[in-house]
Amino acid sequence: MKASLTMLVRQQLGCLERILRVVRHRGFTINDLSVTPDALANHYVMTLSVESSRGINLLTNQLVKLFEVEELTLDSGQKVKGVNYAKSA
Repeated sequence: MKASLTMLVRQQLGCLERILRVVRHRGFTINDLSVTPDALANHYVMTLSVESSRGINLLTNQLVKLFEVEELTLDSGQKVKGVNYAKSA
């Protein structure tokens, strides 16, 4: 199964490594990765194309639990809801 994810991620030390570790530990292969700074201060827009025989919800359910991931949208346009952390100042 192939899927594309777009995430709004806080720019914090080690955040990209944590996201990539979750992808690897859940058994997904990254086919494409794009990371660009967002217009919002201290955020990245991260787009991942992944592939696995596992369901995409196995990955998205773990990614939204990461503190740095503020929004996650699937290529179908479906937003994935996760843990709602209080915004830090």
